[in-house]
Amino acid sequence: MSHTDGPWWVDGPGEGIEVHDTFGRTASVWGEQGDGDEAWANAQLISAAPDLLAACRLLLASLVDWCEVADPDDQRDDDYLAIDAAKAAIAKAEGVTTEGTNGEERSLD
Repeated sequence: MSHTDGPWWVDGPGEGIEVHDTFGRTASVWGEQGDGDEAWANAQLISAAPDLLAACRLLLASLVDWCEVADPDDQRDDDYLAIDAAKAAIAKAEGVTTEGTNGEERSLD
């Protein structure tokens, strides 16, 4: 599964808030009834998704590389928690998980 490359951007606020991609496709975003602030925040988060995924991949690769060469005394438990969190976030964005049988990837569909 793949997503449309960024950039994505937000139009609004107004009657509705819309997130657009580079192909002109649109998604309408809603929040709690009457709460335009929540819908606006949701739209901003959605529009940032491609950038956040790219940053997460880059940071994960960098941290894994660092952990492979760093002196074990310099490594922290937080480094490995961050690696696990980044892997989980990337898998969720890609619609897969490694929490299936025998650690094999499976679709979240």
